[in-house]
Amino acid sequence: MGAVYPNRARVSGRVGRAGNAVPAGDPRQARRPSTIAEPLPAVEARAIANSIHRWITTRSRMWKDGAAVYEATFVAIQSARGKKSGRARAARRDQRTEAMLEYMRGKS
Repeated sequence: MGAVYPNRARVSGRVGRAGNAVPAGDPRQARRPSTIAEPLPAVEARAIANSIHRWITTRSRMWKDGAAVYEATFVAIQSARGKKSGRARAARRDQRTEAMLEYMRGKS
């Protein structure tokens, strides 16, 4: 790892920058409690939701050209992925079929 990434260090199984490595057993590595003592107030939750909505509609690339364009792009991407995996599945199926036919020819 040193030759390829000289400024990286492995600390307790995790890779991080050498200067920012936190040693094992350090209190900063302690996990948060699994339960939260009290939920966020409704006003704060609403403010967070509004902030997220504002960011998505003004800065997110999915809304840059509008929702309709994003939807069309998403559908085109998913369609291409489906066609690609369909071809791969068909090729594997054909290989299995050929192997089974050869096996059955050898048995007869």
